[in-house]
Amino acid sequence: MTSGRFDKLNGRIRPGTYINVDAKADPAVTYGSRGNVLIPLDNNWGPDATIIKITADSITEHDAELGNSVGNILLLNEAFKGASTVLVYNFNKGTKATKTITLQEASGDDPAVTLTATAKYNGTRGNDLKVKSVANADSTFTVTILLDTVTVEEFEGLTTIAGLAAAGSQYIDFTGSEGGALAAFASTSLTGGTSTAMQNTDVATMLDAAENENISAMAFPFSDASLKAAAVSKARYLRDSVGKTFQIVVADYATADYEGVINVTNAYKRSDGTSLTHVQATAYVAAITAAGTELISNTYKVVPDAEEVVDKKTNEQAEVALKAGEFFFTQDGDQVIVEQDINSLHTFTSTRTKSYSKNKVIRVYDAVSDTLRQTFPPNRFSNSPVGWDLMDGLCQTILKHYLEEDAIKDVNLANDLKVNRADSTGDSVYFDAWIHAVDAAEKLYFNVNTD
Repeated sequence: MTSGRFDKLNGRIRPGTYINVDAKADPAVTYGSRGNVLIPLDNNWGPDATIIKITADSITEHDAELGNSVGNILLLNEAFKGASTVLVYNFNKGTKATKTITLQEASGDDPAVTLTATAKYNGTRGNDLKVKSVANADSTFTVTILLDTVTVEEFEGLTTIAGLAAAGSQYIDFTGSEGGALAAFASTSLTGGTSTAMQNTDVATMLDAAENENISAMAFPFSDASLKAAAVSKARYLRDSVGKTFQIVVADYATADYEGVINVTNAYKRSDGTSLTHVQATAYVAAITAAGTELISNTYKVVPDAEEVVDKKTNEQAEVALKAGEFFFTQDGDQVIVEQDINSLHTFTSTRTKSYSKNKVIRVYDAVSDTLRQTFPPNRFSNSPVGWDLMDGLCQTILKHYLEEDAIKDVNLANDLKVNRADSTGDSVYFDAWIHAVDAAEKLYFNVNTD
């Protein structure tokens, strides 16, 4: 019986049993991965200019940082319909809400005893915090912290201000008279918390931070034209000059005309009656973009928990919108679907053909780019015939991987990705590459002949 090793792509000619036995070593090729979506949140609470990483199995662990549950924050609720990991970039400049409570009036030589409650973070959300103290039968006190009308923390068995401060509230910092004893007091609201409007410099800071994160897409859920222009400009720089293979999702930004920008121009109403704005719909679009791989198109994807399109487009409007590079939703019976998974590119050239407007195609090119970047770091190979042979071998491995998963087609393994030996010299290695991405079958035409 014929045996030996086999090549998965080319197979063997003769009948037989072929077995590859290999050590489970780290692969020489590191393939790019996708999935993380960045959602900027002007939340009026939480740490400012900070990225909060939330996974699907840790959603309930971030209520104190967000000042609410994820399910109650519309943008995050929509993002988790499509992504399993959401990176929240929190904007929250302003001042902290505070309240000073007199526990005991001054008497004679004894000064007043006061307790000061200061919100953990800046922002108007701190004004929704309340604190109360209830006396217990054993001469201790139970201090309760409420956000709106919901109890978020409760500390029992306290006797002193120092003990309350040490209890470690995630919402309020407590200070007060040194050595002061606690007392009972009625529910008291914190006041004076303020929030400052986001500026262009804040957007730049966010995108600088995003440069160091592994993200595949970013929503920009803001309508201010100058902020959108700043975000798109910086995103273009990060994609073209820094090599960050991600897309930014904005709303109603007709001038983008770039494969790195997705322009959302309508929205949908949820089953609970909430109608999203175009700006809010960017969260869901960014999430499914981040989750989509080089093998997936989001064309005709059903939007969960959506029952009606907001700002429906007629057939004529839809055709015009597609030609203009607009990403929008369409009614399909009682469901809302993505019309077509495209980006804003609509001016085509010899180097940016119509295929570049398809997000699945862009994900193929981005996946290959990420794989090449991770597989060929500086100073790993010698710039010599021996090194070139090693690099050519890895190039063929990369091509085979994407060919076998049906992400690329029309592949010549020996020639479509290889070192240009004539131009490679000194510390510079040049590669020649030809990649033909596989698009999704989105338009199917049938010629039906009848008698």
